[in-house]
Amino acid sequence: MSIFTLLSQADCECGARPENWAAAMEEILLDPHYAGFLESALVLSDAYERGLIQDLGAFHQGCLEIARSIAGRDPGQIEEVVRGANLPRVIRTSVNAILTGIKARGSATQEK
Repeated sequence: MSIFTLLSQADCECGARPENWAAAMEEILLDPHYAGFLESALVLSDAYERGLIQDLGAFHQGCLEIARSIAGRDPGQIEEVVRGANLPRVIRTSVNAILTGIKARGSATQEK
């Protein structure tokens, strides 16, 4: 599934067109740090869905740090930017962390 498809199909509280968000997210994921974060979230998601991990507290703290790093400031909390789309909890949270950082930075909410 592409990022654009994901954002188009989800109930996105984005405030901008999905293609703006997709472009901003794709740009972020060119950075190995953020790509590695999302890859880690995929592995963690599998373990969580299998019941091998119960406590996601440290993961949520990591998501908040990712959002801060992208935003360049403290966004306060991870926003539920993307809902639905039948995403597993961990994947939805990691995508929302990236989108929260993008939204706080303001790089996708401007119409192009």
